[in-house]
Amino acid sequence: MRTEEDIEQTALLQADILHNLWPQLKAGGYLLYVTCSILKQENVEQMQDFITHHNDAAVIEFTEACNWGIAQTIGRQCLPIDSESGDGFYYALLQKTAE
Repeated sequence: MRTEEDIEQTALLQADILHNLWPQLKAGGYLLYVTCSILKQENVEQMQDFITHHNDAAVIEFTEACNWGIAQTIGRQCLPIDSESGDGFYYALLQKTAE
């Protein structure tokens, strides 16, 4: 049972982790971003904000072999629709381009 403030703090922490991790990645490297959340603030909005601030981040589309969930503007969202689908989660793949 999270509050709106909890969600905001979690999203800020996620952004800090991403922004601090990105310089450690070499050009050509990949970053797979995954959350166990169904909240857009932690997921697709987080990725949209990240690529806005990082011109060297390219979104990699998933192939047919890896297309679980619902396509989002960036990445894919899985929802806990029934007892067989598990928890909700989100995933997106970025590649660092040469600056």
